[in-house]
Amino acid sequence: MGEHPPLHGPARPEWICLACGDPWPCRMRKRQLKELCRCDVRLLRNYMTPYLRDARTEITDLSPDEITERFTGWCARPLGRWTTDEAPGGGTDGRSTLPG
Repeated sequence: MGEHPPLHGPARPEWICLACGDPWPCRMRKRQLKELCRCDVRLLRNYMTPYLRDARTEITDLSPDEITERFTGWCARPLGRWTTDEAPGGGTDGRSTLPG
């Protein structure tokens, strides 16, 4: 049986990615969710809203606006327009190396 890719899920209440240790949702999980939801912003936001609600009660070192941006602010941005720190595929110039 082949190896399964690591699950980029959240370690709570810290909200750190179980696979890569980055703040969750990490770049890889965002990419996975975008692809899973076929870039449907409404579907993606609906999926992320319960996480956002939980994070607002568990994350104490960020403002509510920062938490909202982290959990749902990226949903409407196309993969190719993510900021450098979010760029999937390791692009350092802010552009995705993925199609889309």
